[in-house]
Amino acid sequence: MAGLRPLEFSVGATGNHHPTLDMALAFPMADGTTPGVDVNGDGVKEAFDPTATDATGMFWLNRDPRFYDIIVYNGAEYPLNGMPEWFQGCMYTYKGGEDTHSPTGTGFYSCKFSIPEKTATEAKDHGDMDWIEMRYAEVLLNLAECAAEVGNKSDEVYTILKDIRKRAGITANADGLYGLKANMSQQELIDAVLYERRIELAYEGKRFWDLLRRKIFSDMQGYSRYRIEIQVKNEYAAMARRDFITMIKSDPELMTKNYFKYFTTQTWRIDETYQWDVKDNYYFQGLARKHFEQNPKLQQTIGWESGDFDPLK
Repeated sequence: MAGLRPLEFSVGATGNHHPTLDMALAFPMADGTTPGVDVNGDGVKEAFDPTATDATGMFWLNRDPRFYDIIVYNGAEYPLNGMPEWFQGCMYTYKGGEDTHSPTGTGFYSCKFSIPEKTATEAKDHGDMDWIEMRYAEVLLNLAECAAEVGNKSDEVYTILKDIRKRAGITANADGLYGLKANMSQQELIDAVLYERRIELAYEGKRFWDLLRRKIFSDMQGYSRYRIEIQVKNEYAAMARRDFITMIKSDPELMTKNYFKYFTTQTWRIDETYQWDVKDNYYFQGLARKHFEQNPKLQQTIGWESGDFDPLK
């Protein structure tokens, strides 16, 4: 738990769990519909752009309640035990607005699995939170995925997805679909289940295995993760953090239309040197040399050096 926190509210660990911009933008809206906002009023959503200074730049507004249970963004309510009073229960991730020894590397922190009431010392030594390897939500999502794959069970898939979204706090809307598309095809149902798994089971150690077993790695060639860097505008840059935060917290529209009065945002690619490049043979791991030394009768997996064993046969 200590590793979830910024350094100044932690002991012996620091923010080693930083959600990427991609993950923050992935969550649906509060009504369950695709992320984005209709700026022009023409019924068509524009995608969020964190560098924009209009509504598309305020990606933290009106999101799926699970967004707020996981993502700690600049100005988010996150009252950690031990915070100075002038923080007023909020976390700030703007550049220079956090402990410079170990700031967030993405512009975000995560609060999933965090118990804010713990002191920094307690968070290090007494997390008091059990790790649940499989939640009931995952059992339901497993069932929904199987039902979608079998076909002719769309009602069952819809029921499960709606139940999960209802529990999460997403609104039912006039059609009672909780933001889900009506009359989805079989492939659309499968994709909807995988999307729901990404959101509902975020940071529970499931996503890698979903990508592996569905062979989605191959569709991600050239993919790069992104982060944001938030700067205080020049006219406020010289202010001490305490004075700046005290001042801006008096603005009732700080996190809405006046946010860009104080902050600018840039996006940066995290994976500058290497982009996503997973070979097909990686779907089945090769055996390490030490195993052949222990048992020379073993066969190497096909696709790896001198491999002729096909795990599908």
